[in-house]
Amino acid sequence: EILLDGAHNPSGAAALAAAIRAYYPGRKVILVLGAHKNKDVDGMLRCLVPVADSVVATRATDALAMQATDLMQRARAL
Repeated sequence: EILLDGAHNPSGAAALAAAIRAYYPGRKVILVLGAHKNKDVDGMLRCLVPVADSVVATRATDALAMQATDLMQRARAL
């Protein structure tokens, strides 16, 4: 299954994490994410990384998009 969500702040990320826990207990979760530099990336990651078995960081071509390597470094720190 693929679950798409546009959570773009910590409260949205918390809601997504809660939904993953509620509807996909015991399932392997691969989190694919990208983020804008002007968002609370660390706040979102604190919610989402704990529910993920693995994380794949990506970057859009948008000028505000955070580099995938920076995003992955922040995710690993958690």
